[in-house]
Amino acid sequence: MFSSFYPTIIGLIHDMSDLEAGYTKLADIRSAWKNMVAAADVEKAVVLEQLKSAAEREAKLKEEVFQLIDAFISSGAELKSAHGTISALDVQVKSKRHSLHRLRRERDGCIEELKAERRHHRANLERLALAEEELSSAQADTDLAKAEAESAKEALDRAVKDF
Repeated sequence: MFSSFYPTIIGLIHDMSDLEAGYTKLADIRSAWKNMVAAADVEKAVVLEQLKSAAEREAKLKEEVFQLIDAFISSGAELKSAHGTISALDVQVKSKRHSLHRLRRERDGCIEELKAERRHHRANLERLALAEEELSSAQADTDLAKAEAESAKEALDRAVKDF
C-alpha cells in the first residue's frame, strides 16, 4: 500500500507543481491581458475623446461652411445689385456726357455770338467816337459861324447906324 502511495503522491505533487506553474502562467497571462485591456480602455477613451473633438470640429466646420455659403449667396446678390447700379450709373454718365457735349456746343455758339456782338459794339464805338469828333468839329464850326454871324450882325448894325 505504501509502495504505491509514494509514487502516487509524488505524481500528485508533480501534477500539483505543474498545475501551480500553469496557474502562475495563467495569472501572468491574465495580468498581461488585464494590463492590455486597461491600456486598450485608456487608448479607447483617448480615441473616443479625439473622435468627439473631431466631431465637434466637423460640426463647427459645417456651420462655418453654411455661413460661408450664405455669405457667398449674399455676396452674389450684392454683386448683381452692384452691377445693376453700375449699369444705371453708366447710363447716367452717358446721358450726362451727351448733355455736357450739347452744353459745350451751346456755350461755344454763345461765345461766338458774344464775340460777334463785341466786334459790332467796338465798330459802333469807333463810329460813335468819329461822330463825336465830327460833332465836336461841327460845333466848333457852328460856334465860329455864330461868332462870325454876330460879328457880321454887329458890323451890319453899325453900318446901318452909320448910314
